[in-house]
Amino acid sequence: MNKPIIGITSNLEEHQLSVRNKIDLPAAYIDAVLSARGVPIILPVLESKQYLRELYDRIDGLVLIGGRDVSPHFYQQSPHPSLQKAPTLEDEAHITLASWAANEQKPFLAICRGHQILNVALGGTLIQDIPSEMPDALQHTRREGSFEETIHSVHIEPGSRLETIVKTTTLEVNSSHHQAVANLGDGLIASACAPDQVLEAMELQGQPCGISVQWHPERILKHPGMFELFSHLVQTSLKKD
Repeated sequence: MNKPIIGITSNLEEHQLSVRNKIDLPAAYIDAVLSARGVPIILPVLESKQYLRELYDRIDGLVLIGGRDVSPHFYQQSPHPSLQKAPTLEDEAHITLASWAANEQKPFLAICRGHQILNVALGGTLIQDIPSEMPDALQHTRREGSFEETIHSVHIEPGSRLETIVKTTTLEVNSSHHQAVANLGDGLIASACAPDQVLEAMELQGQPCGISVQWHPERILKHPGMFELFSHLVQTSLKKD
């Protein structure tokens, strides 16, 4: 049986000289897909929708990775002073890929920025800065000067697809974000929240593998439930004979 091809989005590092622009992708995403017996393919940030579509049509599943903030232009808001904006071209390419996957039943796993991209692609909005908009919220970023993961619990909705995948209603997850999902996009339902009610996971109704998480499972792959997210993506991406 052929292993499914899993496309992994990448981030764009712009330079004043365009010939020095770089495509960036943490290797942990590649390792996670490989560990689940998928074939990882890096999807570059492309301006041409035609070429992006050529790549998209060749993959069996999609991972939308983490990164910088989504421009609030895409959900009709003015930018918060804390905005750590990604290049517009990157936003446009990722939103396009998320829309295609959501609307065409292609299996996907959206992670951190990808979680937010998915919500925006389907018409949702974001909390632009948790500390200023939710002053009583938990710590959701790494502490200044620390390389240790910030860990907190999440409660998973009983009966959700996410519960079926990870086989529990409570997980300990890592947290590395200052933004969060606000209003849910079309077809998305909440499947996990932190104790402070920050939305930590969503799933797309009617799609066998349309899972979205705010945390970084690729960085804590040996923790309970994390490998299972990638395994489920790979298994649901297998081509049916």
